[in-house]
Amino acid sequence: MRTLLAQMRDMLECRRVKPLLQPFLDGELGEDDAILVSRHVDACRRCGLAADTFRGIKAGLARLADEPDRETVQRLERFVDEFEDEV
Repeated sequence: MRTLLAQMRDMLECRRVKPLLQPFLDGELGEDDAILVSRHVDACRRCGLAADTFRGIKAGLARLADEPDRETVQRLERFVDEFEDEV
């Protein structure tokens, strides 16, 4: 079982990475930040799943010819809000 200190360190790392996740996925980060986020996403199950989900959303939206309907946008916004509240 992991120690409380290790769990707290992981939570702090998640909080540090969270605001960088979208810019990372969009290729907007500098090399140092991109490496930090990439390593964290590879090691952290929660952030890795979030990154995979965001990649899937972006790919799905890119395939759409029209703008997504309001209900879809609201579901995506709720997902992002819930993810941010967890970290």
